[in-house]
This record gives sequence, structure tokens and C-alpha cells, in this order.
Amino acid sequence: MTRVSIGTWAFRSFVPAPRPLDDVLTRIAELGYEGIEFGAFPPDPTPELSDAAARRALRAQIEDRGLVVSGVAAGYQGTSFLRDDDPGPYLSVLERNLDFAVDLGAERLIVHAVDPPELLTEVDEDRAVERLLGAWNRGIEAASARGVTLVWEFEPCWAFNQPRQIARIAHELAGPGFGVLYDTAHAHAVSEVGARHLDGGHTLARGQIEFLELLAGTIAHVHLLDSDGSLHGDGDPGSASTTVHVPFGQGQVDFDRVIPALVAAGGVTDWWTVDLCFWPDPWGAAASARRFTGDLVARFALNDAPA
Repeated sequence: MTRVSIGTWAFRSFVPAPRPLDDVLTRIAELGYEGIEFGAFPPDPTPELSDAAARRALRAQIEDRGLVVSGVAAGYQGTSFLRDDDPGPYLSVLERNLDFAVDLGAERLIVHAVDPPELLTEVDEDRAVERLLGAWNRGIEAASARGVTLVWEFEPCWAFNQPRQIARIAHELAGPGFGVLYDTAHAHAVSEVGARHLDGGHTLARGQIEFLELLAGTIAHVHLLDSDGSLHGDGDPGSASTTVHVPFGQGQVDFDRVIPALVAAGGVTDWWTVDLCFWPDPWGAAASARRFTGDLVARFALNDAPA
């Protein structure tokens, strides 16, 4: 059964004035969300800055409102595993994140490539892919031992942001313990806009529909929101320069076409998560996003989810 959650980072980590976590959790529950995706970034607890007691208290704070943690998004402290043959420092951070996810009762941990796409002007692409596969295969073993699945969030701001690069890696690794996090806004940016592609020309003629066909059988998690093709940070090459997630209906994603293609590609996952990252008024957009996403689940995921 597909349930609907929402990422906390939009209210806490990527806004000028974070709302108190208690207020955020209360509002999320009142709006009918069934879970949260927890952003383990300051000002919230992180794997490095929380102990077992703090994590138990945080989990109780969430569950007391009838919510479940659908997944954890965490930072990786810039621990590149594509520039060096030794992924040890990265894997140490990854394992701390896995333990954090387990303590919150989450079965999904989001991973990304850490380095920006410009890395591939310095490191041979095949060598970088080899390093990525080696590190993530070891991460999959660690995750599977804990009952967690690693879900890869591709974005314009990270290496391997071209559709065929993403599909190549996804099919190499997909299986127990690993899958793609399909974000409709990022997918629009990488398959139809070509955002931060190094040399252009890597969009797909049929956009997300074709992209979903390429990814069929690899999707383990879903984020939903619209995209108008813009990037946060005015195109600055840093890691913050990634897709702006705009409220449903304010962008260019045709959900009546994309969602059936997502379902056909195997995207009826346990959770569909609303991601309002970088939207200036997530507080105001959360209610309409819940209604819109609930309608998508009810119409396309075929499990009579509440609207």
C-alpha cells in the first residue's frame, strides 16, 4: 500500500526561519500525511550530533503524532568516494547514517554521488563508475544487514546526472538493498531541461516518459513535486544549485502522463513523498500538496489511499 509522507527539510533546513519541529510535526499530521521523510541536517539531529537517548526521544516525538519515518536524508560530509580508490571514510559516514535510520525506524536511506558533475572533467567516467559501484555494493551489504534499502537520489547538482548514466548505474545495482529514488522534479530537470549536463545534448526526446522506460524495474522510492526547470542558487556551480521544487500545477510536469508511466515502470512503492525543497513557503503549500498527491495515489496506485 502506498502512503504519503513529506520531507521535513523544506520546513527546517532550507528556509531562512525554521519552524519549530514540534509545530512542523503537528501540522504534517493535521494535514493528513501518514509519515515524514526526516532531514538529518541542522538544526535537526544528525548522526554525528545525536546519541541513542536523543534518537529515542525524536522517534517518540514523531510517533506520538501517528507518523512514521518513511526515510532519512542525511549529509555525507563531503566524503568523496569517486576521487579515490579507498571509500573507507565515506563508508564510515554511510554506516553512521544507516544506524541513525534504524534508530528512527526508517527502512530507506537516501544516498547521492557527493561530488558535482564537474568531477567528470577531472576523473575518467568509467573509473568513477567503477569506484561508485564498488562503494555502493559495500554500502548495500551494510544496509541489507540492518534491514534498510539505499535509495539513490539523482539530481542536477551531483555527478552522473544524465539519463543514460543514471540508467546504467541503476541497472548495475538494483535489487535487494538498493534502488532509484525517482523524484519527478529532478527527473524533469535532467531528462527534459538538461540542467547542469556538462556538454549538453543529453535530454530525451520523450522526456520523463522515456526516462521511466529506461529505469523500469529499478525504482525503490518516489518523491513528488513539480518543476519549472529552474535551479536554486542562480546557476552557481555548487552543490546547492539543484532543482527548485515548485508546487503542483505551477511547473511543467504533466502528472497525468508521468504518473501512469511511473506506475508502469514499477514505481508503486511503499511511500510517495512530497518534496518542497527550496520552496519559500512550504508551510502554505503543504495542504494543497497533500490533496494533490492523495489524488494521484488514489487514481494511479490503486490502493484507495485517502485524498
